[in-house]
Amino acid sequence: MHHIRTRVIRGAAAAAILTLTAGIAPAHAEGYFTSSLSNFGDGGESRRWTDKNTDGTSTSVSLWSCSGSPHMTTGFRLEVWKDVFGPDEGKGSKQNTCNTNYWGRLASGNYYFETQLPDGFSVSASGVRVDY
Repeated sequence: MHHIRTRVIRGAAAAAILTLTAGIAPAHAEGYFTSSLSNFGDGGESRRWTDKNTDGTSTSVSLWSCSGSPHMTTGFRLEVWKDVFGPDEGKGSKQNTCNTNYWGRLASGNYYFETQLPDGFSVSASGVRVDY
């Protein structure tokens, strides 16, 4: 009888430990893609991505190896948009100087980012990574 109780207690303890560890596992991005920008002017749009909001990861856009005008010390703006029926929903505009910007955890939906530059200006980036 003592052996049976010990096995039951061990089994319950193991189940509790598994439940606790599963609850504190590190969050991983639901998805990401890599790409590049070539002479994006004002209103240049990225490809769309679908965020199912199955994790707690912040949506981020990273650019590297940038060129164009304005100079990257001045930078330009990126805005993330939610693609919806009717006018798309802006999720915020961030200053970018060939770096990473974060938009926080976004609700389920289809998204894209847009470059915002003065008329006649353009930007290129050999590396783009979007995490969502």
